[in-house]
Amino acid sequence: MGKEKKKQHYVPRGYLEQWSIPGRYQVYVYNKKQKKVYLSSINDIASERYFYDIDFTGILTADDLKKMGLPVCDPKHIDDEQYIENFFSKEIEDDLKRRLVRMINRGTTMSPWEIRNCYFLSEVDKFYMSFHLAYQFIRAKSIRTSISDSSDCLRQVLEDLGASQESIDKYTVPKLHLPLIHGEMILDKEEIDDLSRSFFSLTWILLVNKTDKPFYTSDNPIGTIEHIHHPILSMAGLDSCGVEVFYPLSPRIMLLMLDGEYHREYQGSDRRVDVVDNKEVVKYYNSRCVIRSDNCVFSATDDFSVIDEMLAKNPKVLDEPHTVVNWGGKTYTPQKDGG
Repeated sequence: MGKEKKKQHYVPRGYLEQWSIPGRYQVYVYNKKQKKVYLSSINDIASERYFYDIDFTGILTADDLKKMGLPVCDPKHIDDEQYIENFFSKEIEDDLKRRLVRMINRGTTMSPWEIRNCYFLSEVDKFYMSFHLAYQFIRAKSIRTSISDSSDCLRQVLEDLGASQESIDKYTVPKLHLPLIHGEMILDKEEIDDLSRSFFSLTWILLVNKTDKPFYTSDNPIGTIEHIHHPILSMAGLDSCGVEVFYPLSPRIMLLMLDGEYHREYQGSDRRVDVVDNKEVVKYYNSRCVIRSDNCVFSATDDFSVIDEMLAKNPKVLDEPHTVVNWGGKTYTPQKDGG
């Protein structure tokens, strides 16, 4: 079957358009690896050639696809290498864009009385939006990066333990297998259901930015913040006690999702609106956005002064790995040429 869609986005264009410069289909990009700012077409960011393409033939049967329960599941798609890309473009992205625009418009047009007394979306809309969040969370390139980095750290541990090459090959993931593993995660209906339930269970707050500093977004737009620290376990999971999740919707609107039991100031405030008029709050979330990004940060303006301030405090802050493994008194981080 011929390849039809070469450039495939792991962050939808309909989402990225909210940061476009007025009258132009472009955004400002800060590239963390290159440490430089440039203008780019939305078509050329948060995307890769054939990113989701998988040769299912001989790997998944029609029965396997049926068990996954996707709405577009049909045995005739078993030989379609662009099955996942077509699923996102046909079944997900138009509806996501409509819901995003609706929330953005709601947040920007609510009167002070509505902000104090009204919800920004219904429980039904929250339910459907939870599925969109689940798909964005699992489709991002950062998922592959995390798998690859974890595998590379494990490889280093096994080498230090003197494991055989056979054992190393058994327990680590070759880079060529990453698209298939990622594809299986995206197609796992049970995984998507679990993620959507996790998002739905959080307390949702719509932050309306009234400052003159815009929210950033990135190639990994859904970020998590841990407020409880554990010596071994990560507390940044969606179901972790104290977790905070942020998802910028536009330069002026952000969806904040929190563990309502821990963040007691927001108890009883699910689906309500909060106004931000403090630049330090915007700076805080923009800095978290930078840290959680895979490589690129996006903005409607060329003001990336938040990153300049971060680098002034810690010149290596953009190089710090997301994946760190501690074993046997030694700390392992991904090797740039390893994995």
